[in-house]
Parts: sequence; C-alpha cells; structure tokens
Amino acid sequence: MAEALLFVLAALVAIAIPLWVYSDAKQHSDQSPLLWALVAFFGGILGLLLYFLLGRN
Repeated sequence: MAEALLFVLAALVAIAIPLWVYSDAKQHSDQSPLLWALVAFFGGILGLLLYFLLGRN
C-alpha cells in the first residue's frame, strides 16, 4: 500500500512541476513556456533548478 501511495505522489509531482513552470514562464520568461515545461518534465528537480537559474528574468 505504501508503494502505491508513493507512486501516486511521485506522479502528481511529476505533473505539477511542469504545469507550474509553464504558467510561471508565461509571465516571467522571454523564452518559450512550452520549452521550459518540457525541460522541467524530463529533467525533474534538475529541470526546475535550471528554470530558476536560467529561465526567469
């Protein structure tokens, strides 16, 4: 049961991070929000860190 809960939590985080990055990049970045969302999706926490360091104006 704990494994299923952990899987669901990880899936929600994997979906929430790119959604948040996309909405934030629309307001605070000159680059494509879709590109940053893809970086966050495939990069996970590293992608989120890259967005904070390179993507925001």
